[in-house]
Amino acid sequence: MTEIRFYDAVDDALLRFAVIVARSAGKWVLCKHRERESLELPGGHREPGESIRETAARELREETGAVDFTLRPICAYSLKGELRADLVTETESFGMLFTAEIRSFGPLHSEMERIILMDKLPRSWVYPVAHPRMVEEVLRRKALSPEPCALCPMYYETHAHAILDGADFRAALKRHADGPDEVWVRRVLERYRDNHIIYVRDGGDHQGVSLLAKRLAPEYGVEYRSPAFAIHQKGLYGSMVGRAWADMAAYRALVAEAKEQGADFIKLMLSGIMDFNEYGVLSCPSPTPEEMAELVRVAHGEGFAVMAHCNGADAVKAALAAGIDSLEHGYYMDAQAVADLAASDCVWVPTFAPVANLMGLGRFPDEVLNRIVEGHRANVRAALSAGARIAPGSDGGAFAVPHAAGALDEYRWLRDLVPKEELQKGAERIRERFCRHYALVHLSPEP
Repeated sequence: MTEIRFYDAVDDALLRFAVIVARSAGKWVLCKHRERESLELPGGHREPGESIRETAARELREETGAVDFTLRPICAYSLKGELRADLVTETESFGMLFTAEIRSFGPLHSEMERIILMDKLPRSWVYPVAHPRMVEEVLRRKALSPEPCALCPMYYETHAHAILDGADFRAALKRHADGPDEVWVRRVLERYRDNHIIYVRDGGDHQGVSLLAKRLAPEYGVEYRSPAFAIHQKGLYGSMVGRAWADMAAYRALVAEAKEQGADFIKLMLSGIMDFNEYGVLSCPSPTPEEMAELVRVAHGEGFAVMAHCNGADAVKAALAAGIDSLEHGYYMDAQAVADLAASDCVWVPTFAPVANLMGLGRFPDEVLNRIVEGHRANVRAALSAGARIAPGSDGGAFAVPHAAGALDEYRWLRDLVPKEELQKGAERIRERFCRHYALVHLSPEP
């Protein structure tokens, strides 16, 4: 007889196993062991020094070949008795139950012979009581498709920089001077997980921090996307998080390097940043409209969607004409830029938090900040009314925009401007487009 119990929490030291109820494209993911005829869920033993999340992520990779996936902890469990015909345990053993959504697979690296994707669950299991009961528990808790909650639009953070800390960008960059600080990256991912944010799109950096975050994110139930690094024109804004091009040959080389590093999309810096002491002033000029068009054309030609940092009416109009896929910030748009945005297929991420969160701090004149914010609010209203798609992204990590907390701030700044359903649609559009699979299918030129 098999005894199985489920717990909302147990002492971490007791957790010796991880089991994952996995799905892919609407199908159950089951494993076929080389020496067994029946099927089983992926999972296995916790190794010394591992967190239980790390165990689940490792076992999922090894036993299913999962490459791109989202992993979520559901509950703890305990087992005792006859687990399978040749395995009986007299003592209660504890583990953690997870769910996973797998988006892509690679080769297997385990004792598993193959994986099988099934519309229905199998009748014959290696663990005939434990594994079916685990699936039942996941379904009972509605853990495969979480119901939207009050934070539903903020399941998404579509603009962040894991390398930054919301306080001191120089100290933040120095923290990673000798390579990405894994302790910091895990702290950032914990914040997103603990605030129910399951999707993050990073704006990139040139020290590998966003790529490390992408690799570790499945352990925290977070889907993480990265451009590797941002790309800017030499002499113009962007060196803090990006790499520079001086001519189109250099730019093409950077796109190729981003692809080699595993970028999901290309991030372009197409304008300066705002001078918060003087309304309407940007820190530097933009590439020419012709240059913007070529930058986007090359990125699309390599199968990448384009995330574009851009402020100022003329720069925004040129970027939209070039075919950017998401507009980041978009401050100081005029009526024609708003109309062009609404007529395009581009998603706007207006990022109120890095400006609005400065008000009252005494760092910059509040009258300037308030004027910027009110103009931006008017443009969001006009854009939404004209049919533009808008998504929530806070520029997480920027000054006064802490990770996760800044995402929630952004939602608060947007909540009286954009209905939750519209924010959800915009965020889902970004989630769909800004991944390598979508870009390869929809943006690559015809052979």
